[in-house]
Amino acid sequence: MSTNQYLDKFEKIDKLDKNYNNEGLKTLVKEKDNNKFHNIYNNNDLININISDITNLQNTFERNLDRNLDRNLESNLENNLENNLENNLESNLENNLERNLMKNNNEEKNELINNVIAMTLVTDPLSVIIKLAIISSKPIGTKLIIQNNVIYIQEPGLYQTFCRIIYNSNKNDLQYLYNPIQIACKTFLTAEFIKNNPTILSLFECALKGILNLSETYKTYTLLKLVLNYYYIIIKNHIDRVNGLKVNDIFIQDTFSIYYSPDIIDNLNSQWNQEKIQIILDLIGFLMKYNANPNSKTLETMMDSFDLNTQRIMI
Repeated sequence: MSTNQYLDKFEKIDKLDKNYNNEGLKTLVKEKDNNKFHNIYNNNDLININISDITNLQNTFERNLDRNLDRNLESNLENNLENNLENNLESNLENNLERNLMKNNNEEKNELINNVIAMTLVTDPLSVIIKLAIISSKPIGTKLIIQNNVIYIQEPGLYQTFCRIIYNSNKNDLQYLYNPIQIACKTFLTAEFIKNNPTILSLFECALKGILNLSETYKTYTLLKLVLNYYYIIIKNHIDRVNGLKVNDIFIQDTFSIYYSPDIIDNLNSQWNQEKIQIILDLIGFLMKYNANPNSKTLETMMDSFDLNTQRIMI
């Protein structure tokens, strides 16, 4: 018997109980036979109720209800867990992906900016030696500034202070002389080059004096003095090697060495032919002989054209 049929019987019995003394009730016979009640009402319809069936139905209903509740609860929990897990995974993946993309973009952007800045600090090796030689005739307090691949010499005074503030330059520019000094020594202090240009040694010796002047300018800065002493030793060792002395190579490549690629070095060195080098050496010889600051102006003016050419090469 279905649940709906039982419910219909319950409703009919309830009506019989309520209308027991009503006029419409003709006959009511209650008979108990094996836990069964037989009720005859009006149209003599027979209603059979089994007490044990009702109990079983109630138990079955409760069990089914509990089972359905448990099943629904378990299903809802599983669905919620799965949905939450999927949502969390998707959210975490999206967030991680977004963060990684932003991080990579920032790293690439920073690397690009650093490379662009670094390339503006690459200088012509021989020009560095010549500028150091010019400083040998300048007063103590003269400083260097690197802007767009060119080394500018700034004599002490208000103009020097003004320029260093405007161009946001500082003493750290000296660190970028390390690689060009080594390259100039390896290129122009070879036995073959010295044979064709004997006075080239005078240029590098003059550059040593310029380094000593810078050391005096920065005498209160211990680290800078160490850097300048290191530059001095690099040049001195190459000169001693040319003179037949046995010396060890103390140069070690740094992070900035990669910007001096073989192609860049060849292009920078190619602007110096024999005639131009000889003119520079003659001016250096004159400068060393008379050690007069006004005489260095001619050399500085001549170097302007080389500076412009260096900038064209580095573009």
